[in-house]
Amino acid sequence: MRVTVPISFDDEIDRELLRRLRAEPRRTRSAVVRQALTEHYRMTVTLADIYRKIETIAERGAAAIRRPETEASDEPDDLAAALDNLGT
Repeated sequence: MRVTVPISFDDEIDRELLRRLRAEPRRTRSAVVRQALTEHYRMTVTLADIYRKIETIAERGAAAIRRPETEASDEPDDLAAALDNLGT
């Protein structure tokens, strides 16, 4: 089912839009407008979208800076044990 939605343009403000739309064959004008509106709404970003993205980045950053509980060491085991026992 087709639905007609009236739309108006200002001949001064929308001069370039009107020029481009008039350059389209009449049979493709609606498709051009639909495509432009669809792309516009896909690119629309809400504050909620930004907040979710920041949370994701923060979680990844926190995971990246966490240190493992036991760090790998290049020290030989006997040297590490001797260093651990120095204060006892």
